Amino acid sequence: MTIYDKIIEGGLIAAIVLLLALLVTTVALAPKSCAVKADRMGMKHEFNYIGGCMIEARPGVWVPMNNYRVEDGRINHEGK
Repeated sequence: MTIYDKIIEGGLIAAIVLLLALLVTTVALAPKSCAVKADRMGMKHEFNYIGGCMIEARPGVWVPMNNYRVEDGRINHEGK
């Protein structure tokens, strides 16, 4: 094995470790980020990895937090 092969192998291992660290960090922080944002808005929230951060717009009506925006002091969600 040449020095170049060792450098390439080391670089690949470092890239894999970095990607795994990024994945673990994202998986761990996403639910916490959802909770912080929803709590600031004073809304009930749920998080799952498929649907993302959901907030309760009206009793029993859950919408993605990304679809919400504030207009003229009112919170509106797109499409309604």
